[in-house]
Amino acid sequence: MFSAYETHANKRINDYEKYLEGVVAQEFTFPKKFVSHGFVPTTDVSSDKQIATKMFTIRADLFPSHYSDTISGKGIKEVANDWIQNAVDANSSLKPIGIVGVVNDIEKNSNQWLNSLVTFSEKHEQGKKADDFTYPLSFDDVKSYFTKLSSPTPLSIGLAILAYIFMLLSWYTMPRKSRSLGSITTAKYEIVL
Repeated sequence: MFSAYETHANKRINDYEKYLEGVVAQEFTFPKKFVSHGFVPTTDVSSDKQIATKMFTIRADLFPSHYSDTISGKGIKEVANDWIQNAVDANSSLKPIGIVGVVNDIEKNSNQWLNSLVTFSEKHEQGKKADDFTYPLSFDDVKSYFTKLSSPTPLSIGLAILAYIFMLLSWYTMPRKSRSLGSITTAKYEIVL
């Protein structure tokens, strides 16, 4: 999802730069269009510098500082990648509780990340229409395998009884002493002066 967003955002940045260069090239032909796109024709700032400022703005809009922070690792992209890596580790090591947590949280987390990316892409620059980011999320209904209630199978009943017998067997076969540890007498200490 993040690589698709980066492709979408970079395409928008490149298209916007070409569009602005076209608007600047037609400055004297269509002066109203030039001004309506936020350019100021009679300043000491060149059109190239104005384009650079607008390009900085679109980059900041599409890739805000909290999108990716490779130094602290706390950007949305890094947090998502860490969560996904932990989910893969939980599934590959067959941690039963970890797998259930992944199944319960993957849809919610993915939708939150997608909503953040869509929000970033909804910022449009002056005078240029662009498509917002879309990404199809589909989740098979895996939760039903973990939440479906049914009666236990004969095999599971038999295994439960066998496990209970083994637990009781270890309790019966362990040697025990008649007195408990709490009744051990303590030694008396004398203070010698």
